[in-house]
Formats: sequence, C-alpha cells, structure tokens
Amino acid sequence: MTAASTTTLAATSVTAQQGLPVRLAAAVTGTASGAVPTGSVTFATGSTTLGSSTLDPTGTAEFITTMLPLGSSTVTAAYGGDSHYSGSTSAGSALTITSAGAKTYSNPLALAVTSTQAAVSCADPAIYKLQSAAGNTWYLYCTSDALYSGDTAQHFINVFSSTDLVNWTYVGNAFAGLPSWANVTGAMMWAPAIEFMNGEYYLYYAVSASALAGNGSAIGVGTSSSPAGPFVDHGTAVVEPELATLCCAGSYRATIDPDITEDSSGQRYILFGSFEGGIFVRKLSADGFTSDASSETEIAADNRYEGGNWWVHGGYFYLLASSTNCCNGPLTGYGVFAGRATTPMGPYVDAAGVSLSAVDTGGTPVLAMNGNRVVGPGGNVVFTDATGQDYILYHGVLAGSPYYAGDVGYTARPAFLDALDWVNGWPVARGGYGPSDADAPQPMPAAQAGETGGYQTALAIDAAPQTAVSAFSDDFTDTKLAAQWSSIHSAPGITLTGNGLEMPTAAFDTTNAMASVPLLAENAPPGDFMVETELDLNLPLSGAGADYAQAGLLLYADDADYLRLDLYANSDTRQIEFVKAQAAAGVGYPTWGATDVGSPALTSTVTAWLRIARLSVNGEQHYTAWSSSDGMRWIRGGTWVAALGSNTRVCLYGGNRSGFTATFHYVHVSTVQ
Repeated sequence: MTAASTTTLAATSVTAQQGLPVRLAAAVTGTASGAVPTGSVTFATGSTTLGSSTLDPTGTAEFITTMLPLGSSTVTAAYGGDSHYSGSTSAGSALTITSAGAKTYSNPLALAVTSTQAAVSCADPAIYKLQSAAGNTWYLYCTSDALYSGDTAQHFINVFSSTDLVNWTYVGNAFAGLPSWANVTGAMMWAPAIEFMNGEYYLYYAVSASALAGNGSAIGVGTSSSPAGPFVDHGTAVVEPELATLCCAGSYRATIDPDITEDSSGQRYILFGSFEGGIFVRKLSADGFTSDASSETEIAADNRYEGGNWWVHGGYFYLLASSTNCCNGPLTGYGVFAGRATTPMGPYVDAAGVSLSAVDTGGTPVLAMNGNRVVGPGGNVVFTDATGQDYILYHGVLAGSPYYAGDVGYTARPAFLDALDWVNGWPVARGGYGPSDADAPQPMPAAQAGETGGYQTALAIDAAPQTAVSAFSDDFTDTKLAAQWSSIHSAPGITLTGNGLEMPTAAFDTTNAMASVPLLAENAPPGDFMVETELDLNLPLSGAGADYAQAGLLLYADDADYLRLDLYANSDTRQIEFVKAQAAAGVGYPTWGATDVGSPALTSTVTAWLRIARLSVNGEQHYTAWSSSDGMRWIRGGTWVAALGSNTRVCLYGGNRSGFTATFHYVHVSTVQ
C-alpha cells in the first residue's frame, strides 16, 4: 500500500550567526496503515545539497549545518522513502545567516616566515603585548618545532610578531642555542612563558633533557632587554629534575610547561609539570632565577594534565591545563580543563567542587573538539584584547593535514585564536561552541587601542534526550536477557540481578585485541540518537595497580572501527575517556585516539553516568560524549567524526584487566533534542 507523504521542515533557529550550527528537523507525515516511514531526507538550499539524514524511529530526520551562506535562503527537505510512501512533497524553511562581524579572520592564524613560505606549527604558544607610542606590537612564542616541512634549521623557541593578532611574521630564534646545562643529545626547548619583571623580559622554557640528575627535563630562563630577544640564558635551571613520587616512582617526572603568576603581596610563583608526576607550584625568587623546592605543592593529578597556564579573573586564580595526547595526528584528543583557587598554591577545584589533584581528577571543560576540521585543541594561554575581551590562544591539529608534509608521525600544530567567555564564573571557548575553523570566520580581535571588537557571545545549547525509543532500551529489571541483545566475539558471563546487569571484565586490550573482547550488543536505531547508561565498576577507590581495567559503552562497526566511552583506572586516578578507533589511514597513521570527559563519583564503588549522541552534521556523523557523577549534572566532552555505517551496534563491555565487575543499571536510547 502506498500513500502520499509530506516532508515538513522546522528549524530551531531561523536567524543564526555565520559558522554557528543551525538545527533542522524534517518530519515525514502521511498515513500508510500505521507504518512508520523509513529512508532518509536530503536537505538543500537552492541547487546546493547540504547532506542527508536517516529517519529515526519517530519518522523524523535531524540535521545540523554550519555551512549555510550569508543572507536569506530557503532550506528544503526532500524525502527518499520506502515502499509505504510515495509522491512525497517537500516543505521549506526560510533562514537568515548573519555575518560574524564586519571584519573577520579565520583559523588557523597566518604565520609568515617569508613572503612565500608559511610556518605550519606553533605549539604551546605564549604571547606578550609591547605598548609604544607607535602602537601595540604583539609577540608570539612557540615550542621549537620545525617551521615547515623541509626546514632543516635548528630552532630555540620560535618568535613571531604582529600588529593585528591574526597575521604574524617570523622574527627568529629567541635563543642562540641550548644552555650549557642542557646541551645534550635529543634536548629541545619547549613550552615558553614570557614575563616582564625587574626591568627585563624573562622567557621561561622547558628542556626535554638535561645534563642534570638523571638527564631529566627541567625549567630554564633567559632574559633580554626586548621581547623580540635575543635572550641570554641565566646559566642554571630554575627547577631541576626530580624523581616522581606519585604515579611514577623510580623515574624522573616531566618537569615541563612553566608559567608564572603573582599574588597580591608581590610574591611570584612558578607552575610546572605534566602527566609523569603531576603539576606543581613553587614560590619563585624575587630575581626570577630560582625556585623554593621546600614550598612545592602538587595542584593537579598525574596521568591527567599538562600544559598548565594561569589566568586571574574575579578574584580567583584559574588553572587551565590540557589533557590526553597532544600529538597523535588526526586522532589527537587534546582538550583544556579548568580549576580555580583563591591562592596560586591551590587547592584548585572545578565547578562541581572536585579537586584537580583528586583521585577522580576534577576539571571543568574550557575547550574541546566540536567535530569541525580542528582536533586536539590545547596547550593554551589566555590574554585580553584592547576592548577587554578575553581570548584563548592555543594550538590544534587540522584533521585533513595533520602532519608535516612527507613526514607522517610529526604532528603539525598551527596556532588558533578564539574568544573566551565567562559563564557562571567559568571560562569557556566561544560560548561553548569550541574551536573555530575556516568555515566559521570570527570577528577580528582589537589589537590596537581605539579599535572596536565585533565579537558577540552566543552560548551553545547542549543536545539532550528527547523521545524514548523503547525497542532499543532496557532497564534490566528481569532475570532473563531481553531478545534485543546478542553477543559479538563471545558471550560475556553476565548475571541479571533484577536490578542491573553484571558483567566481569575480560583480560583483553580493547584497542589492540578487540576481536577477543566479549561484547553484549544490540542494533543501533536509525537516524540521530542518544544512548545512556549508569555504570558501577568495583575498582579500588584509591591507589595504583588496576591500570586500565575498564567498562563502558561501545558504538561498534567492526573490530577496527568503533567509538568507546569508558570508565577506567589510570594508575592512581579514576577517569572517563572517549576513544575513537579506526583502520589506519595510511602507513604510520594511528589507529586510535582518546579525549577526556568529566569525573566519576567515588562512593562505595566507582560510578559514572555515560551518554553518546550521534548527530548528522553537514552530511557527516558526529559523535559527542557526556558524563555525569550524579545522573543530573552532565559534562559535555569532545566530538569525534566517524563513519560507522548503517550496521552500527550499541554494545556493553568490560575489558583490559580481569578480576573486576561492571554493573550496568540500564540502557536508555532516545531521539535527540
């Protein structure tokens, strides 16, 4: 039987700023013996096709686009149906896209080395404004990577200058070479931090190796009469190598990534540290050349954060630090989190009051991947433009060109710049929309006195569950497994208690031995959807020894291609990560990457509420993770773009280490609001 059908189209926003998402919803109406329509809807404006989205179980196709042109246009939604529907007519919605500003720029920033050669990387950026009668000159300092593919020169902190904060010109090396105390094979200068004090410019930096204890990494400093340099090293380390005492006992911790701040009494402090050992603060001497080891305080957990930077706002010292891998090519999952304290020595807590140095590793998200062409945004610094607007300057990776040309494995990290908003006392990049790219031009910052900035805050609205899809949901209240579930690889040894599903963890690595991991699976619904579960994992509440034991949700296409949101033990911390696995895109390319989400709850066990949403965006499938420690307050994580196909399965699993039990209290699948 066939019946005429109508595609009705609605947009949640009829006026939007260029580059910001517009959500479209197309519903297929018409009667065909009560059958729910299947198939897809194609969205277009004029002769330009925006993309297609599959109908969900309610007969609705959701679609998000950031690609609409400036001005007024009409978007149409055309249904490509099944045998129950024919003669479909298409409805349209009028939309207006406004410019981001009269004068705009696009990320990444332009880094000119010569008139014909651009730099492709500026990792761990630092920035300084020099004011003069002629106007403001801004200086940009970058980790000592090659400037471009084929650059054979040695670099010792790359320096650029600009008068508009967007177009930069290479100045040269900050230093003539490595200091004598770090002139060892393999040493590099990393992560600069610039300060003006005592009538001079101080450039702090990390060396990856030294001639000091254990050849460990350390913090040095040089001074200059000009922010352009050259800088002359002081001759000794400000922070010397130290043995780790937390996660990594017996090895030297990563003494890298310095930053400087000052309290109201004029006492200065130095920040340093990384995954290997944690992040620490010490008091800095008045001359800026030494630090007080006896004052050292750990302020952020090992195995979680690096690249710490301070910003003072509203009476608080904010610590912004990056998490996960900085340099994993197209699967780089770096992101920035924040905690705040009333003194530089901490303790630093997030918006939920969880300490950044706690077992459950607090941190309020500031900057995360959003599914555009930028992955791994982090390594940040914050500054204020001439209008008082705060900006976050950071490095990222372009997913389509993640490496130096011809050098797979050497991740290029160009510089990006986006406005920083303060929402309920917490910093968030671009109102929560995250990094901008070439498709989302931004208003120029005000680099010079008297300029006006065009940035206007627009707060991102999170996706949320809408209509429950009962055929794909299960509250595990029975003692018999529902018919929707089956096994992949082998049957997990599950137990249904009437109040949850218990699953033992299997001793197989979920990234390198997926084919051996037992999965409990059901089909994913068509169209956009959100899947949620509440999970208990009986990890010890503190201490190391259960490394990488984990459990969680999987969206599975095959053993090489899947997404994994899991609760796991990372040495002496308990964390939540969102992993993308895919077949290698070429020789030397990675097969998986991770980005971090929020904190679990530590009660009598380790508990987390987990969500993954699949959304059709610009014709791609975008997968975003959320986590919660109470089932009510949700923390949005990063977004991975993946092509898992129409046979995606929703899976529960426990893996990486045997001897633990995961309890899943429910699986709820819904459409997405």
